[in-house]
Amino acid sequence: MPLAPLTPLKCQNLLAQHARSCITLHPVLPDNEVVGTKLSGRSFFGGTPLLPPDFEWPCASFTPDGSDDKLPVPLVFCLQLDLSELVPYDAYQELPDHGILAFFSVGDSFNFNEPEHSFVVRYFEHYDQLCQHPRPVVAGVDPKKENLELPHLELSAQRDWSFPIDAPSYEDENADALLASLGLSVQVMEEIWDNLEDLAAELKEQDGIDVESNEFAERSQMLGYGHFIQGNDIQGPDSTLLLTLNSFFDNAHNEWVTLYGDAGALYFALKTSDLKARAFERVVGDMQCY
Repeated sequence: MPLAPLTPLKCQNLLAQHARSCITLHPVLPDNEVVGTKLSGRSFFGGTPLLPPDFEWPCASFTPDGSDDKLPVPLVFCLQLDLSELVPYDAYQELPDHGILAFFSVGDSFNFNEPEHSFVVRYFEHYDQLCQHPRPVVAGVDPKKENLELPHLELSAQRDWSFPIDAPSYEDENADALLASLGLSVQVMEEIWDNLEDLAAELKEQDGIDVESNEFAERSQMLGYGHFIQGNDIQGPDSTLLLTLNSFFDNAHNEWVTLYGDAGALYFALKTSDLKARAFERVVGDMQCY
C-alpha cells in the first residue's frame, strides 16, 4: 500500500534535516473542513468502543468529588484505531499493519489516584468478534459529573512532518542515549536550541510550517517527535511516543470539543522494543496541562 503524500520540505536547515514523518489525527465535525482522509467506522474518538464480548474494562483507584473513598473505577475510553487504515501514513512501518488499538486514560478527570494504572492500551489482532461495549457503571459515581465519558467523534488522518523542537533536553544526564534513540545528538540539539528562532522562521518562510504556533503544538499525533506542555517525563531511551491526544478547540463554533485539564494533553509511550513486540500492555502515560 503506497504511502500517503507528504510535500517534501524546501527548507534544508538543521531543523528540517532532522524532520520525521508522523500521523496527525483530527476530529471530523459538522461545518468543519475534513483534514486529511476520513477514516472508517472502526476508527473513532470517544463514545462506545468496539471490544471483545469478554473484555475486562481497565480500572484504577478513583476518589469521587466530595468523598474520601477510593473506588476501582473504569477508565475513560479515549479512541480506537483500525491500524490497517494507518498503513499509508506510517512511513517507518512502526505500527502493526492490522488489528485494533483501543486507548483508555484519565480523560479530563484529576481524581484517579494511580498514575501507573491510569493509561492503558489494548491491541486486538482480529476484530471480527468485536461488539459495542459500554463503559461499566459504578454505584455512586456520576460519569458526567466526574468527566468520565468523551463525545463520539469520527476521525480523519494525515501524514505530517514533526520536528525536534521539544526533544528531550540535551542537558539531561541520559541525554546521549535519549537523543541517539531519536536519531539526534547533544551537539545537534545544542545548535537547534541556540538557533531555534531563526531556524523556525526559515521553515515558516520556505514551507509555511509554523512550529511555534499554537495550532502546531496542539495537534493530536502518533509517532514522530513529541511536543510536551510541561517537559518530557515519559519518553526515554529506546522509546516511542505512541500517541499525543490534545484538547481540541472548534474554531467554527468557538467552543472546546474535548478538554483535558486546562487545555492539556494525554501522552502514551512505550519502549520501541515493546512496540515491535506488540506489547502494548506495557504503555506508560502522562497528563499535562497549562
